[in-house]
Amino acid sequence: GVVSWYEFAREVVAMCGGDPEMVKPIATSQLNPPRPAKRPANSVLDNAAMRVAGLPMLDDFRVPLARLVRRLRG
Repeated sequence: GVVSWYEFAREVVAMCGGDPEMVKPIATSQLNPPRPAKRPANSVLDNAAMRVAGLPMLDDFRVPLARLVRRLRG
């Protein structure tokens, strides 16, 4: 599947008990200060390379993220 960094950040905040509405989307050009490394205009987390390579699909990102949050919160 595909998830934007914005959607990923909202899910992290929500799983940690925060209000995901506090996360606001911005364009790369709006980063302040600008990052020294060149950034793509549209960056998403995607498992397309795994599909093309015929590798088994990973769980939906929310599954391991929830495990990580539980572990970090003790």
